[in-house]
Amino acid sequence: MKPFMRYFKNLRFKHKLFLSYSLVVVIPIMILGIYSFERAKFALEVQVENKWRVSLTQSASNIDNKVKQYESVADFIGINKRIQRILKNDYSDMFLLYDDMTHYLGPTLSDILYLNGDIDKIMIYCNKDIPEYGQFTRSSARVSDSSWFKEALTKPSLYDDGGRVFAVRKIVSINNSATDLGVLYMEINVGKLLQGLAESITDQYGITVLDKHGNTVYARNTFIDSKYALNGSELPDTISHKMTFNGETYRFIRSEMPESGWSIYFYTPQKLMPVHGRDIIEATVLIAGICLVVLILIIWLFSNTFVKRIAWLNRMMLRVQNGDLQVEVSSDSSDEIGELINRFRVMLKRINNLIDDVYRSEITQKEAEFKALQAQINPHFLYNALSLINWKAKMIHAKDISDIANSISRFYRTTLNNGKNVISIRDELRNTQAYLEIQSVMHDNGFEVRYDVEEEIYSYDMIKLILQPIVENAIHHGIERMIEGRGLIVISGRLEGDSIEFLVSDNGPGMEQDVIDGIFVKQSVGYGLLNVHNRIRLFFGNAYGISIASDVGEGTIVKLQLPKFNNVSGY
Repeated sequence: MKPFMRYFKNLRFKHKLFLSYSLVVVIPIMILGIYSFERAKFALEVQVENKWRVSLTQSASNIDNKVKQYESVADFIGINKRIQRILKNDYSDMFLLYDDMTHYLGPTLSDILYLNGDIDKIMIYCNKDIPEYGQFTRSSARVSDSSWFKEALTKPSLYDDGGRVFAVRKIVSINNSATDLGVLYMEINVGKLLQGLAESITDQYGITVLDKHGNTVYARNTFIDSKYALNGSELPDTISHKMTFNGETYRFIRSEMPESGWSIYFYTPQKLMPVHGRDIIEATVLIAGICLVVLILIIWLFSNTFVKRIAWLNRMMLRVQNGDLQVEVSSDSSDEIGELINRFRVMLKRINNLIDDVYRSEITQKEAEFKALQAQINPHFLYNALSLINWKAKMIHAKDISDIANSISRFYRTTLNNGKNVISIRDELRNTQAYLEIQSVMHDNGFEVRYDVEEEIYSYDMIKLILQPIVENAIHHGIERMIEGRGLIVISGRLEGDSIEFLVSDNGPGMEQDVIDGIFVKQSVGYGLLNVHNRIRLFFGNAYGISIASDVGEGTIVKLQLPKFNNVSGY
């Protein structure tokens, strides 16, 4: 006992809980479940077997009644005086024979077929030399060598021949029983005869009907898996039995039909037998429910002290795993779980500090690279030179030169933006407009520019030099590659919920998808689209940036997604 207690003491907490719950709940439930199952299995097998037996007995009785009905039909035909006269060929005038066959024999047998839907065919094989009439009379010489014909001369029989079931009996003279007039042949529609067989049973089962020689007359099953179906030769010759076939245990019932000499087998695998042990199930559920309530109470008591805090810590860790590093965790407990929570808090704080350091380092590096480029330009020299060019142009009335000088001056003034990285959307659009005016002159006014910008977005800010590289890309890779037609660049901007969306489209030749994919995996020359995309994501987060849609021959659309942003820090 001591070794076991020492082993139990050293187990992990979750293992102790598992063993405790097993002793309190699992073992009693297992014992009760096994007992209930065995009792239910026995009771339900008896119940289902009785149900089958009643249904099968009723079905067999119905079939026998139909066979008796066939016998009545055969009796009617066999003792009918006018049919006897026809079979005897007791006519002095053949016209009268044909008249009886046409106006009596044919209609009478047709009426019998109509009133008995499961009789498909009635044929009389005549011993006398009587003309063959329609589908109702033939000479017995045609079938005199058949085994069923020979047996019919000795006793009425029901035959199964290659899927056809027919009843045969000898017709004798009502005046002299020693005189044979022929043999009556009635072909039965087995499907209609047996269509009501056990139709009240909705479970999975198989039914097979064998004739007195062991041949299969009818077979039907409702198994979802056809592997459970049995052949007639595989069925045992007993009244009620269990049998094992191909590893499956079957239950079956056999019922005899004296009138036809047939046997009906009803069978199903034991594992497919239906279960309806309501009383036992209710008792089991009741006891299991009580045990479950006790179990829930135990779990609740433990969760308030240990498990609940572990589950809470696990949820916080899951939030961190999903990218939420701003969760707040702390504990005033000094046990192992409290120490774990507090150590996780310290670790999370250090991770956040490291991420902030790396983030600020990357921003500083990018802005240093950008400002290094700006530093290459002497703003005062550039402004003074452009002002001089503008003045000289006006002196000689060269308006085109004056306009382009003003455009260049406006472009560089908004580009430098007094050294600030953030610019208003209005000034960013002015920067882009100035750049496009310069490019239009350089391209001999070879393309058109349209603007569709909502007034509401002018009150927001963005980082500078975002639209200009996109427009530059539209000119160099779209407009300049057009073979014919006039180029068109459309710049639109609008509010989309909490975001601002710009679209820059051109009617150039477009590009393949692999070219688009390449833009986002390698650095372009200068401040290309990849640089713009990275600057936006670095400044505003990964939810923002650019996306490109293009089809060859259809032009290109660059979508720019930015947050609604106002620069209150003056950055």
